[in-house]
Amino acid sequence: MNGIFKNRGFWGIFVLIAMGAALSGVLQGTIFQFSPTEHLIFSIVFSIIPGLLWLYFFYLQDKYEREPKHFLLAIFVLGMLLCYGLTMPLESIFRDTHQGATSGPIVELLWAVLVFGTIQELTKFLVIRYSIYNSKEFNEPADGVIYSIAAGLGFAATYNIVYLNSLEAINMGVVPVRIIEFYLTSAVFAGIMGYFIGKAKFMTSGGEWTMVKGFLIAALMNGGYHFINSEVQGFEFNVWNSLMVSAAFVFVLYTIMYYLLNRSVESSPFKN
Repeated sequence: MNGIFKNRGFWGIFVLIAMGAALSGVLQGTIFQFSPTEHLIFSIVFSIIPGLLWLYFFYLQDKYEREPKHFLLAIFVLGMLLCYGLTMPLESIFRDTHQGATSGPIVELLWAVLVFGTIQELTKFLVIRYSIYNSKEFNEPADGVIYSIAAGLGFAATYNIVYLNSLEAINMGVVPVRIIEFYLTSAVFAGIMGYFIGKAKFMTSGGEWTMVKGFLIAALMNGGYHFINSEVQGFEFNVWNSLMVSAAFVFVLYTIMYYLLNRSVESSPFKN
């Protein structure tokens, strides 16, 4: 357990969550109004920079054979593009059919997992499975985690850009927390799925089922998180409730992902 407290990613999470809480507390009630062009530029810059910084945190975890930076950036961009071109249109279709429907918590949980969790994690899975997975650069189990996190962060970047640009005004008491928590949850869900992808790559048999298992676990975690967060929120968004739920999920899941990543790193053929 002591190992995780020496991990940069763990402390990076702690710093990001603390920054989000501090910014929301200090800037509560601060509203920014921009012209359409300024609004778009703000949305892009405020969304992409945290994602790239967080990607660098994880890049440092692969200590035996680090991936080429341009490959990681390419996967980050693919995550962005597929989120915009696949996830958002599909979610819009399902959201329109579900809007206004009344149902109990069991149905809402199933909806969160089988629709939104599945669509979002499938997008990240497709980015990895049909791009870098077939490359010679995918040459150790830990690569599944690192590249999946890159896809998850790119996915979150697009989500955050669209979210910010859709707002009529920027409420700085809410926006930092929403941006940070979506990055963190998207990264850890993808990272845990990536452990199974990396493991599958070097299996002699059963690799496809191992990848499917990782995808299903990620979809379940994603849907479960959003269901619990919405239940805690109720009908009115509360930044502190949201921060509390996302922080609890991220710290628990990051601890799991840290041990899975460490296990993958230590099984690297480049260790010796």
